[in-house]
Amino acid sequence: MPFIRRGRGVGVLVAKGGQSVLYIETLGNFRVSRGKRVLTRDAGRAYRLWELFKYLLITGGQGVHPEVLAATLWPGRDYQDPKAVVRTSIYRLRQLINTNDNDVEGNYIIFKQGCYQWNTEANYWYDAQEFEDLNRQAHSIGQGDPAQTIALLKRSLSLYKGEYLPEEAYTEWAISQRHYYRRLYLEAVVTLVPLLKKDGRHREIIEHLEEAIRIEPFEEELHIPFLEALLDTGRWEQALTHYQYITAALYRELGIKPSPAMRRIYELLQSQKQGAAAGDGQAKDRLEDSMVEDGAFFCDPHVFRSIYKLEQRRGERRGQDVALGVLTLTSRIPRSLSELLPAMAHLEKVLLACLRKGDVISRWNDSQFLLLLDAINPHQVQKVFRRIESSFWGTYGQEDRLQLQSEQPQGRFL
Repeated sequence: MPFIRRGRGVGVLVAKGGQSVLYIETLGNFRVSRGKRVLTRDAGRAYRLWELFKYLLITGGQGVHPEVLAATLWPGRDYQDPKAVVRTSIYRLRQLINTNDNDVEGNYIIFKQGCYQWNTEANYWYDAQEFEDLNRQAHSIGQGDPAQTIALLKRSLSLYKGEYLPEEAYTEWAISQRHYYRRLYLEAVVTLVPLLKKDGRHREIIEHLEEAIRIEPFEEELHIPFLEALLDTGRWEQALTHYQYITAALYRELGIKPSPAMRRIYELLQSQKQGAAAGDGQAKDRLEDSMVEDGAFFCDPHVFRSIYKLEQRRGERRGQDVALGVLTLTSRIPRSLSELLPAMAHLEKVLLACLRKGDVISRWNDSQFLLLLDAINPHQVQKVFRRIESSFWGTYGQEDRLQLQSEQPQGRFL
């Protein structure tokens, strides 16, 4: 049986029998039970009572005047006697959850100095409070005892199955608590990962981050260590697939392009992919040499296609064209195709250096790059092309053997 807490941070109380303990679950799902009996089974029929229960629980033992309760919970109703309405609701709620009105530990709502409040001395277990206490303990221990810190964080994470009171997603009085527990959860995950990484427990990192991503799918700070853990276990193909999925999802759902940290992961993935067959162990060195912090977003063709289609739909709504460009590099000598490989690699660096942070680049095939230029008039694309060509020939210097052609495709290209 879990520990039962009496009050906030007052220590541990072992219940006098599991049947008398009120179990309150709020993280990911709202459920109140005693023994095998689920009190919230028909919560829809007693919605106002459980709303009152949740609000008093959130106040954490602070007294609330009846008029404030009525105005906060049922603002659209004009009660002639709000005190009487609240008093009746409190009576019905006590009938539902209390075990014995004469027993302090079995009376969960008390009336004191004209206010109703949650009884922190009652006999109950509250997942959000347990979650908070475990995180506080882990934080206080810190690096002093990594093994104990890991154990506490893992216990806390097991309690967080989703956002706080999800059925109250649009209720103002629950929003601050929801954000608070969500922040604690993310901090716990971010704290746990380096501790596990220090012990080489990469598979555990993957397991915890998979669960965290299921709960918070659009938090980039979770995807970066997840991708790193996949690379640490040699699963670069899975990492590349996940990178492509999440970058497209973030852009599609939130309009967010990958941060420099995510782009560094992509460059590392590409280096791992290229070095796998050649047995190249200098992937990280190549990453540092080729990464441009504030350059354009470089992505695979199918990710580029998704971004392009989204920008095209946005452009249609705004009456704007999408600035799409194609750069084609060819060899003047047909049999010297091998010259294109280093030339394309150099052109990629030029593009990352010349283009802006909001632009998108993709290597479409062995001889072509596609460009999606952010917030630019299509008529200005030619100026961008000339700047790229000038930079490329000025730093590569084989214009007599290679040809660089730039164009804006007409009609349906993607």
